[in-house]
Amino acid sequence: MTRHYFLLWLTVSMVCSVGLSNAEADVGPTVTLDQPAHFTAVEGNDVQLPAASYRVEQFGDSGLRLMRVGAPPIEIQATRIPHDESISAPLTLAVMEEGQDEVLHLVLLLPDGQALDAAGSFSGVQSRATFSPTLRPLQLQSAVTQIKVTPQPVPLHPAPQQILPASSIIRVPQASVGNVIAAVNQGIWITWNYLAMQHPEVVAQTFADVQAGKKPPSVLAGFASSAELNDMLKSNWTGEAARLNATS
Repeated sequence: MTRHYFLLWLTVSMVCSVGLSNAEADVGPTVTLDQPAHFTAVEGNDVQLPAASYRVEQFGDSGLRLMRVGAPPIEIQATRIPHDESISAPLTLAVMEEGQDEVLHLVLLLPDGQALDAAGSFSGVQSRATFSPTLRPLQLQSAVTQIKVTPQPVPLHPAPQQILPASSIIRVPQASVGNVIAAVNQGIWITWNYLAMQHPEVVAQTFADVQAGKKPPSVLAGFASSAELNDMLKSNWTGEAARLNATS
C-alpha cells in the first residue's frame, strides 16, 4: 500500500461563533491537510476534504463542522467518545494508528471529558473506513503527550493553551483486537483496524456471530465502547456480512 503523508499543523485558541474570514483563519482549533481525505457527511454521503486549513468545531451532538477560507462549511459524522485529558480549551487532533496508512481520525477533544472522533480515509473507500473503530482513551493520551504545549500570552482574550506546530502526523499504537480469531495473514499482529481495512467481512461476520449467540460479546472488546457496541448490534450484520463476502 502506498504510504500517505500529510502535513499537520495544530493550534488551539478560543472558539468564536462568527463566520470564517481571512482574519479569523487561525482562530479556534485548526488542522491543515496537504492532501485530500474522504469522510462521511452528516447526510450519509461521501465528502472529500480538499487539501487546506480548516477550523474545527462541534456540530450537533455527534458531528464536526470544518470551515476554511472562501468555502462553505463541511459537516461530517463523528462518534462521541470519552477522554481523560485535562484541557481547558477545545483541542483538535489528526491521528493515524501505527502500521496504518489509510484510515485518518479527526478528533475534537472538549474540556468536559468528551471527544468527537471522525474516521475517514485517503482513498474514499467508505465501506471500509466506516468499520474503523474509534480511538481509545490511551491512544488519545498518547497523541496529546506528543504535542508540545506552551502557555498562551495573557492579553484581552487569553487562550489557556497553545499547541505548537507539529511537523508530521500524530501516530499512536494500535488498539488490541481482543479475542477475535481470524484465519487471515497468520503470523502478523492482527488488530481491529487491520481487520476493518483489510477484511471488513470478518468484522461484519464477528458481529453477526455475536447477534446469533455463536460468540460471546466479549470478543468485541476493544472495538468500541459498550454503548456504541449496543447500538451497532441493532444492525443487520448477517446481511452486511453476506454483502461484503459477495463483493470481496
